[in-house]
Amino acid sequence: MFLTIDGKAFADDDVFFENLISNNVKQTQFSALIKTVSVEPVADIRSDSGFTGYITYKFIAEVESLLKDPLNNQIEYYVTYEAGIKPVVSLHSQIISLCLSSDNRLYVPDNGYRIDATEKLIKIAREAANKTTEHKNTCN
Repeated sequence: MFLTIDGKAFADDDVFFENLISNNVKQTQFSALIKTVSVEPVADIRSDSGFTGYITYKFIAEVESLLKDPLNNQIEYYVTYEAGIKPVVSLHSQIISLCLSSDNRLYVPDNGYRIDATEKLIKIAREAANKTTEHKNTCN
């Protein structure tokens, strides 16, 4: 898998993902290793002209391992996509970092990611969680 940012291609084992995971864990309220169980659309956000602009999906996932702050064994979280873009549901375990909204719903923030887990990335996420005593909260 490759990811292109600012014209540069990164392989999934590059330093890019290591830094991304480390920073993400430090900057959000919750992080965990999860496995997605289901996903369904829950909100259709329309423009003033009535066209759908965004769709919010509810994901339900089993928590395989906590990385930062307590979560339940099963979580429900929300991701908003532009209309026409379908949610990606990985068959692999993923590292996820989440924020808690004012109405107590977990969501993937703009700086948040769900990334397929590798042993190396799990280790980096655990180290970041253990080093974080006071996180820079980008959730608000």
